[in-house]
Amino acid sequence: MREVLKDKEMKSMHMDVYPHKGQYRPKDEILINIEVEGLKNKESLCYEMQIFDLEKCIWSKTEEISNETQQFQVACGNEVNQIGTYGVDVKILEEGSLVDQSSTAFDIVTSWEDAPRYGFLSDFYEKDEEDSNDVKQMNKYHISAVQFYDWMYRHDDLIPPTDVFEDVLGRKLSLKAVRHKIDLCHQHGMKAVAYGAIYASSKEFFRTHQEWGFYNKKSEAIEFANLFYIMDISEESPWVGHIKGEFKKAINLLDFDGIHMDTYGFPKTAFSHEGTHIKRLNELYPKFIDTVYEDLIHEKEEVSLFFNAVSNWGIEDISKSKLNVAYIEVWDPQEKYIHLYQLINRGKELGHKNVVLAAYLESFHPTKPRDKEKEMNTFCLASATIFASGGFHLLLGEDNGVLADPYYVNYGQAQDKNAEGILRSYYDFFVRYSKLLNQLEGRDCSMTHAGGVNDEIHLANSKFSSYGEAGKVWTIYKELKGYHVLHLINLIGQEDEKWNTLKASPIIQKDIEISILVDETVQGVYLASPDYVNAKAQSLAYKVIEKERGHYIQIKVPELHYWSMIYMVTSEGNVL
Repeated sequence: MREVLKDKEMKSMHMDVYPHKGQYRPKDEILINIEVEGLKNKESLCYEMQIFDLEKCIWSKTEEISNETQQFQVACGNEVNQIGTYGVDVKILEEGSLVDQSSTAFDIVTSWEDAPRYGFLSDFYEKDEEDSNDVKQMNKYHISAVQFYDWMYRHDDLIPPTDVFEDVLGRKLSLKAVRHKIDLCHQHGMKAVAYGAIYASSKEFFRTHQEWGFYNKKSEAIEFANLFYIMDISEESPWVGHIKGEFKKAINLLDFDGIHMDTYGFPKTAFSHEGTHIKRLNELYPKFIDTVYEDLIHEKEEVSLFFNAVSNWGIEDISKSKLNVAYIEVWDPQEKYIHLYQLINRGKELGHKNVVLAAYLESFHPTKPRDKEKEMNTFCLASATIFASGGFHLLLGEDNGVLADPYYVNYGQAQDKNAEGILRSYYDFFVRYSKLLNQLEGRDCSMTHAGGVNDEIHLANSKFSSYGEAGKVWTIYKELKGYHVLHLINLIGQEDEKWNTLKASPIIQKDIEISILVDETVQGVYLASPDYVNAKAQSLAYKVIEKERGHYIQIKVPELHYWSMIYMVTSEGNVL
């Protein structure tokens, strides 16, 4: 498991490095924050910063620092202004000797939709009216869009009548805190997204608008959780105009950037108040989404919309809408690692869109017994699966929060600095190598190149699987323009392949011998992992071996903890 610092001598000093925004646009100034503790009695100190585009160092700077300097910012050079993903490595040196080191990452995008790293806020109490630490910490995880969960007065009446109010579940909240958090998100380059259920009405509202509701075959109004009535989202229903008006208020009065449109996965079919024909809600979704989009795009130049396809239901229809991000809340029976992989691939194939999974990790639940080592194992393996599959994960939020429950208020937290370090190392890695992880172009060859009759990829001295079996190394293989990428996820030592059960520490694999059939010219082979202190890509020695089926690249991976990524830089169109 990754340690924040390695040797005892370094522990008198600690350095933290992170960008000043969660995400950048091409014209933004890029500033890297450096915070150093324990500089006393150190002389002739300097920092050395390097910025990498994958394995290539594209910018560096070295400058002296003094004992009085505890916090400072470094402006990146004009050379770092292209759309892309970058790694940042910083060292503190004393007379040329290493004192401490740390790393971070950042990306430059044209739109948040290019990399929707979704986070959450759910605490809007009076004590939060001046608190800035939660969003600052989320910035260190490179969050680019933030869902404001249950910020509102009522589901059918979003804006509270007073600055201090009680929500539908009796929480005493502050509108001033909501405004403060929206402003903080904007300062950190994050989109602020207001939660808004598309069809949930309070009992009071329903009593005066019963003709706006959905009914079952017995002409009974449909309720959910004994709290809400489900309203008719057909285009002819007056409810649609009402809830769109509430969404507009959230954007215009509070400066939200968009709406997280929630559904409950039920009902899937219903009847209108006087209807005799079944209405299939999945068929209603695209029209509802598009009419919301058309209304809100006039309120915000870049409206940020999410729509919850619970358990992936309705994704085929939702993919036809104007949404540019697919969002899926994951529930049983989608319980295995391979199911997460399949959800992401299916979502990307249908709409050519990035996919965000809301996959809550129950092991972090604050009211249940906690096992720090096993819950971090669970996090690492679930994150490796989602990131290697090319997806995004709604998981992290305020106060090092980890979602463990669909009611976000019940979030858990990283238990100590080392756990926080692991969370950050995975999200730093995710951003640093997103060029390889999150391309919508390219081909996933996982099930066609390894295992069974497939011999394009072979692990000579380790059990491996193409579909995430317990007790084996899971291989995910992708061919991208100019790159071949092989992910190794270590499931050796696991009793099952369920992503949401407590996991033992994987049995570390050493000296894994791998052969990969590649016809293009290979210019270099590199290994990177979030499990190492430094996520910088390491060059791997390789051999070119000619066999009956073609030219194979032979490599040896020295060590596999949870997740390692091997990528080969190729010249397309050229042969070996």
